[in-house]
Amino acid sequence: MDVLGGGLLIYTAKTQTILMQFLLALGIVGVISTKGITGLDVILIIGIIATLCHHYKFQIDKKSLRYQIFLLSIPIYKKEVAPEQINEIKFIRVGWAKKGAIVRLEKGLNIRVILFSPDTVCDDLEHFANENNVSVNKTRDYKILER
Repeated sequence: MDVLGGGLLIYTAKTQTILMQFLLALGIVGVISTKGITGLDVILIIGIIATLCHHYKFQIDKKSLRYQIFLLSIPIYKKEVAPEQINEIKFIRVGWAKKGAIVRLEKGLNIRVILFSPDTVCDDLEHFANENNVSVNKTRDYKILER
């Protein structure tokens, strides 16, 4: 977590690459073995490579949340949300022992805060919600992880 002036907390996440690398290798082997490449093959391979090259950034400020998706270092999606735009923050369990959250918005796509590092993102997000009077919902499984 980077703490900058003004209490800004920055978190990062990358995609799970092992499965994507396997699919890319499988696609390339399929193209080589058929001795021909179609437009669908090209689209599939480009899509998998793009999936391998993107990462996420999530920022918690005192009065806003910012969520960005980057392809390499080029921002392709950016959303800044004020507390008034949030219906609730739902804290969930991800996998066996990881915490995650879904920021449910009044308008637009919800923000998934899953597998960000450092792991304090959910605690900091809950602190943000408490300071800004945002509704919080914790699943039963999430409460087990808090113990």
